[in-house]
Amino acid sequence: MNRVSIGAQSFDAQELQFLDRIHSVQAIGATVLSARRANIESVNIDLIFGLPGQTPRQWEANLEHALGLGVDHVSAYALTVEEGTRLGHRVSAGEVEMPSEDILADLYGIATARLEQAGFHQYEISNWAATGHQSRHNRTYWEYGEYLGLGAGAHGFFEEERYENIAHPRQYITAALAGPPGVIAEAYHPDRATAVIDFLALRLRLLEGF
Repeated sequence: MNRVSIGAQSFDAQELQFLDRIHSVQAIGATVLSARRANIESVNIDLIFGLPGQTPRQWEANLEHALGLGVDHVSAYALTVEEGTRLGHRVSAGEVEMPSEDILADLYGIATARLEQAGFHQYEISNWAATGHQSRHNRTYWEYGEYLGLGAGAHGFFEEERYENIAHPRQYITAALAGPPGVIAEAYHPDRATAVIDFLALRLRLLEGF
């Protein structure tokens, strides 16, 4: 193993609380340090922007903190609202107001400018890497390559078949120990039209396109 991805999401304690994350800001730095001590060659930090009320200055501070840790790769994703989640219920009830598309565009622009200034090359919509540190794992997805999904709830794509494993960890373990038919909860072969659409949609995420 030569790469780890750390789901920091934010370096702001209040933002972490809003996101229901249980780790602390200090724990993020300690995790990066542990990865370096283990001689991990490439360390990625995941960040989330577009939180309700998040200011450009707060987002800039998150980026600076990540860069200050000396990571090799940054993934930055806009916060999305999923139905059935706690945030989804709060937004539907009018308790939380999500930022506008214009605000999201401004925050995204801040990330692009700052990371490029720091020497990171943007190679995908949400990913920036120092030279030699692009994620081969992620590129496999976007280039419509095969990958194995191991573990509860994991997704995989192998021999033109997409599959999803049993989501509940205990049920997954029980199924794995029982043997065939195994841990796959659902599997299907995309038809040609679906495969073409998937290929186009995934490749469009790469800045190099096709």
